[in-house]
Amino acid sequence: MKEAVVKARAKLGKTPDDKDMLRLLNMSTLDEKVSYLNDKFGYMLNTDDLIIIERQIKDIYKRQLNSLSHFLTSHYKEFFLKYTSKFEIKWIEDIIQSIFHDTLSENIADLKENPFSCDIKITDEMTFDELLLKLKNTRYYRCLLPFAKNKIEDDSTIFLISNTLEKFYYRELFDSLKNFNRSEQKIIKNFIAKKVDLVNLMNLYRFIKFYNLNPAENFNYMIEGGKNIGTRLLKKLSVLNLDEFVKEIENTRYKIIFNNLSSEVHLNHSYEEFESRLVDENLKQYDSEFLKVLAAIDTIEKQLTNVLRILELDTESSRDMSSIFLMKG
Repeated sequence: MKEAVVKARAKLGKTPDDKDMLRLLNMSTLDEKVSYLNDKFGYMLNTDDLIIIERQIKDIYKRQLNSLSHFLTSHYKEFFLKYTSKFEIKWIEDIIQSIFHDTLSENIADLKENPFSCDIKITDEMTFDELLLKLKNTRYYRCLLPFAKNKIEDDSTIFLISNTLEKFYYRELFDSLKNFNRSEQKIIKNFIAKKVDLVNLMNLYRFIKFYNLNPAENFNYMIEGGKNIGTRLLKKLSVLNLDEFVKEIENTRYKIIFNNLSSEVHLNHSYEEFESRLVDENLKQYDSEFLKVLAAIDTIEKQLTNVLRILELDTESSRDMSSIFLMKG
């Protein structure tokens, strides 16, 4: 495990930090930013196409994860692979959204080149049921099966599918803890449970705001295993309207997430910052070598996401929009 921690710290040290973000924000052109990343971090980005650059940066992160997994064994490696499977799940969600929005033909090249893709063949005219058949030999098949032969008619169905995959993801993480010793199991479980609290709050907020579900449905789509937001509070929140929900959250430590509801961008930014602080909070609270590895890959993901956001901002908006788009932690 010590080797994995050393490797994770080394990779974190070779990742753009907050000072690099400020330098990038002060650069005038995309070429200047790309040259800086190539020269300082050896990224070898060789295009001005942002879609291809995003793919290349994802590939950099994927290689880092693969490298780290080689230093892990037994239950640590199993958990690590389940923990990082969220990127594979995101790829599946992107395909489903493309199918629903009739944009699969536009997105298929990027989807095929995604380094986090499953080993399945996708086509530009594929239906959801055809995708499901291709996933039959994967662990995702059973949780998606209830949606088979149902016409995906609106965004609420897409959201419910994503929620189902999310519940599956966290259930697998909790199940993977059974082989840890009691002390470390408690530490990692606490870390994941706090993430579950955040996911449940965000999902419940969106269920109430955007989708016409009854309170029982709202509650049924919540993920079990939260740390501070238990069954009783979730049931209470599930029956509230939006204003009541936000007011109730004002009595919790999560109120900062919902302080600015002027746009989804502001809400997502507040959520990401809070999640980032949770990582630091757990590192200070617990002395766990494995948690240090998980925290390092979370931080690397955050910083690479910030890099992409800076590259996407045009020159004039960069400084003004950085406080909204960039994650701090």
